[in-house]
Amino acid sequence: MCFLMVGLEHKTAVARLRTLRRKDRVDAFQDARGLHDRHARASGHACIGRDEHGDLHETRELTNARVVVDQWYVTMSFKKEDSDKLKGKSSQEIETLLRKGDVPRKPQTYTTHIIRAVRALKHLRQSYEKEITRTDKIIDLLAEDNISLARGNVTDDDIDAAIGVLNSVDEFSLKSKRVAVKRIVAREKLAKTIEMLETAKTVSEDKRRFVVNSACAVFTALRNRLGQWRDRQIAGIVKFNRLREYALRAERDNWLYAKLTQFAEIPERISKYCEIDAEKIKVLERIKEMIKSKVSNDEILGFITKNSPLFRVVERKRQGAELQIVRMEIGYPASPESHYDYLIGHYAWLYRFVNQDDMTKALAKVDYLLLFVHANKPRFILDELKKDDNPDSYLSSVITHMETSVQAFEQKDFETAKLHFAYAARALPNSMRPRG
Repeated sequence: MCFLMVGLEHKTAVARLRTLRRKDRVDAFQDARGLHDRHARASGHACIGRDEHGDLHETRELTNARVVVDQWYVTMSFKKEDSDKLKGKSSQEIETLLRKGDVPRKPQTYTTHIIRAVRALKHLRQSYEKEITRTDKIIDLLAEDNISLARGNVTDDDIDAAIGVLNSVDEFSLKSKRVAVKRIVAREKLAKTIEMLETAKTVSEDKRRFVVNSACAVFTALRNRLGQWRDRQIAGIVKFNRLREYALRAERDNWLYAKLTQFAEIPERISKYCEIDAEKIKVLERIKEMIKSKVSNDEILGFITKNSPLFRVVERKRQGAELQIVRMEIGYPASPESHYDYLIGHYAWLYRFVNQDDMTKALAKVDYLLLFVHANKPRFILDELKKDDNPDSYLSSVITHMETSVQAFEQKDFETAKLHFAYAARALPNSMRPRG
């Protein structure tokens, strides 16, 4: 349907379309919220989480949200559109899949530190919010274009100007996108609109109005695909990830409280652990340097073997650790009763990757081992909490006290460190502290 807004100013018409779009988006997000909330309650997996401002929200348990947490180690599963399975399908077939919500997706697993995992979910949500803002601007531009064509008495210059806008939208906003609704469906509508407008320039004056009106109808379909259709996709993704963010932030705060309490109780012992682990860090940095410098595999393997005792935790089980690591990396929870030596298990995988001459995986394993060694250290935790451009506002007091305590800790002023680690722990919201 072409919006015939004859007699109305463009700004008024665009503003009206913008208002309708916002209403449609609010409805889409409300529908997604209701769906996820009903599922959480019906499944018995509802719990309380926290947003970046410190406010409490009902959410899902992490076990019901494709997130596995083992202390600081987090495995999250995401589902992304499987572009390979869309190859060979026509735009109309893909439209049908989108309309039914049956677009093929493939799971992807992401493992990281719990502080980084919360930040990743927060940034993911913010990226979708930015996408919506960018799309609003594009749709406003398309609406102005559409209304200009719908006013009647369209000249070749008017058509060329409209085509210029469409080509600009394609080049900067659609061509490089991964999602099918933009990369395939919206681009097909856009190409069809341009084709019809080019045709309008070649026909007689009495036929031009009909061709332009037909192009306007496709124009409207283009805006709907970019707007309503994509909004429905984003609404479901954002709501699900927001629930995960809330629940994971609560889990992070519980873990953080336990760490800060430990630092306040035994800073001298933590300092000794840091000194021991500093040797591990030197070894890992040297292995990384050797791999990047293309030192012979035999020399790297000899260095790894020579330093393996550094990575052995005597009181933990060596046998079965490597298999358990594989299970965890594909999303299975850790076995808390088994007490595996995960550190030597990961170190063994590093040896295996170098032995197989798979240096990409070897470097990734070195980076993971560096994370493993740093994960529970006061300086690392402070730096990670501060790394966000806009850290969670309710953690400002926690970070302030940690800055004082970490500086004192590194200077071996353990009494000052104890005091401010305790202050930092108490600055965390009470409702997020572990019970018992």
